[in-house]
Amino acid sequence: MGRYKEALMDLNKSLEIESNNAWVITSEEIYYMIGRYEEALENFNKSLKIKPNDAFELRNRGATFRVLGTYEEWLATFKEPLEIESNNKLVSRDQEVVYLKKRRYYEAIADLNKSLEIEPNNINALRIRGETYYMMGKDEEALADLNQLLEIEPTDAFALRIRGSVYRMMDRYSESLADLNKSLEIKPNNAIALRHRGEVYRLIERYKESLEDLTKALELEPNYVWALNNRGDTYRMIKKYDEALADLNKSLEIEPNDAWALSNRGETYRMMNRYEESLADLNKSLEIESDNAWTLGSRGSTYRMMNRYEDSLADLTKALEIEPNNAFALESYEKIGEYENRVNLRNYYYYTDWR
Repeated sequence: MGRYKEALMDLNKSLEIESNNAWVITSEEIYYMIGRYEEALENFNKSLKIKPNDAFELRNRGATFRVLGTYEEWLATFKEPLEIESNNKLVSRDQEVVYLKKRRYYEAIADLNKSLEIEPNNINALRIRGETYYMMGKDEEALADLNQLLEIEPTDAFALRIRGSVYRMMDRYSESLADLNKSLEIKPNNAIALRHRGEVYRLIERYKESLEDLTKALELEPNYVWALNNRGDTYRMIKKYDEALADLNKSLEIEPNDAWALSNRGETYRMMNRYEESLADLNKSLEIESDNAWTLGSRGSTYRMMNRYEDSLADLTKALEIEPNNAFALESYEKIGEYENRVNLRNYYYYTDWR
């Protein structure tokens, strides 16, 4: 769910929310907005029964499906019990909300496909479908739409930002930076683009530039959770653990069940030798995302530092089953092997001497 959660946090314009409130929306407000879009959806459905090939109506219904999917994913982040009437299309259980969200995205794609058959070069339809593909993790399809859009409108800052994000997810960092740089030349104070570029800089170990972008993003949007998480991660990478904790603590005050922030704070605690606190965060993170290889590797490393080798091996083995080339888990696994070799050697000498 990480991709969806990241993408929805960046949809302040698409969702028509005031930028200063985009990161602190409540579940009640989400229900209100869902009601508005459900009403709009009904109107589009009626219109399309009369004019089934109206590209404008198809495009707008596709955009509405996409936004509804986003709201439902956003709602899934609220963990308090929800009292919902039996005839309400929403349900409180996370897995059903996720299913509904995915269905909305596929419905959006179906409408946008039909709209683009009628108007193949419509910039708005290409933009919406490209972003929807990105949110679904369909990077090649997203690139195809965004490339076509940018051939028509090379200075579309939004499309450049989304394509830069797609390239980042594909580990194509040079191309990602090129697009994000161009997007920020057009709109230099876009907090979302700054956050994405700051993350790319972190991934290529250009930490100074990363901190500059993320700090600027947070000056524009002080409660921008993903910027707080990224800056906390960057501070951790340069061993500024107190600063890292400050950002991650603030992020978790805003979103207490953010699995990524919990993992990052857990790893920060581990680096500070605060193992019990590390375990508490990593355990909670894995309750939310049980198959996250990085978090399993971090908890496995924490167990190793606490001399809980069986628990460590269990986590590291599971991490490597999920991601066989996970460098973090492999390194910790090798250290467990080194420990076992030392123990075996010590036992050998002990029994040899005893004899």
